[in-house]
Amino acid sequence: MLQKFPEPKKLLLGLNPVACMKRYSNISTPEKAFETGFVKLNELAKIYNNNTPVFLIEAWLNNLELFLGFEKNKNSAQISEIAYLMYREIHFLNIAELTLLFTRFKSGYYGEYFGSINGPNLIRWCREYRLERGKIVAKQPTTDFNAIAEKIKQLL
Repeated sequence: MLQKFPEPKKLLLGLNPVACMKRYSNISTPEKAFETGFVKLNELAKIYNNNTPVFLIEAWLNNLELFLGFEKNKNSAQISEIAYLMYREIHFLNIAELTLLFTRFKSGYYGEYFGSINGPNLIRWCREYRLERGKIVAKQPTTDFNAIAEKIKQLL
């Protein structure tokens, strides 16, 4: 990540909503998004700083408002607060999953918008996605690290 995007500003430009929608346009299910294994929001926080994934979500929220044709209904402090609360709910999503989540928001997958973007609804919809994703993760094979360690010991 740091080689391609040496600073958060370049990362945010490279992972802007339009670029991500183009990059992940063929991904339509949480399973496919999960399988991409691309960098997760919480990994971005470790690589750059804690604000980076929140800023990325803010960019998505601003893009969502533009997409829905709303005049700037929220001030930057409101958008920041919604982004922070969303980050707490979805910090483990990778960029493809984040893209799918916002694509679903835009398509009305989780519900209707009634004149503005509602923070509590967005957070509730994040939880719905999180539950759906949890079922996918639960189906993933687990790795038996003890068995791997035992095999390594036998080889030594």
